Amino acid sequence: RDVTVQPHLAFELNGSAFDSAAQATPFAQVRKGEATLQITHLDVAPYLPYLPASLPVRLKAAVLDSSLKVSFEQAATNKLLVSGAFKLSGIKLSDKAGGELLSIASVQTVVKALRPLEQSLELESLEVNAPTLVVTRGKDGALNLPGASASDKPTGPVGSVAATATPQSSQPAAAQAQAPSGWQVALERLQVQGGRIRLTDESLAPTVKVDLADTQLKLKDVHWPLSKPVRFEAAAKLLARDVKGAKPANIQLSGEGTGQAGAVTAKLSDLGLSLAAPYLVNYLVPQANGMFEGELTASWKGSDL
Repeated sequence: RDVTVQPHLAFELNGSAFDSAAQATPFAQVRKGEATLQITHLDVAPYLPYLPASLPVRLKAAVLDSSLKVSFEQAATNKLLVSGAFKLSGIKLSDKAGGELLSIASVQTVVKALRPLEQSLELESLEVNAPTLVVTRGKDGALNLPGASASDKPTGPVGSVAATATPQSSQPAAAQAQAPSGWQVALERLQVQGGRIRLTDESLAPTVKVDLADTQLKLKDVHWPLSKPVRFEAAAKLLARDVKGAKPANIQLSGEGTGQAGAVTAKLSDLGLSLAAPYLVNYLVPQANGMFEGELTASWKGSDL
């Protein structure tokens, strides 16, 4: 019963290599073992027709590489642990109409410990390289983003959401502690680099074309639910796409906090007021021009801002 069984499976599927190995004691009183799963350059293109047509976006392309280790133990308390790393590259998503929506050079993550039976996930890092989001606002005001439309408007008074939330937040701490905790997620480091948001607004005349380029984002020590402050840094350049020789505006953000308390600092420089002119033309008769620079700090504690 204590003999270790070592199954092995390897094959190629559409030119992508799949390899796995395992060690287990399936006949012991305490059944335990571990397995490794390795996938090399799995192109998802041949399997895209199997995705349901009801999805709000369309996956057009992606390539998967992964190296995972699975450990399990079947006893009085079952245990399952997954660790390793995986990478998705060449990701392309389109909206329902087939238009370009999102492309990402690569997304890679290192999994320290995934315990699905205990609803726990610990990630060492998550890196997103060169994401490009294409946002288009049509002449009818509708956005190409999933769930967005021209008719999206608040359905009640401004204060109604806060009024509804007040009784929940006033529950005793003991009652809140008895609520189901759900998944616990910890992320040591998140980094987004080389990002770009391309905005085209066709609801205005002339059409507005703006890019938020060279976007960088760093997050550290993220815990969900938010049990401790999250530290973050972000930077980007804002520029009009069709204006030759225009100097881009620089945006920098930094801070830390949770939903209950925190602070954020924003630094702006070389922000041309002409970028906002198409949105102000119906409300401001004189044409506004000039440069805006400033440093703003916002802090919050509970409902006090």
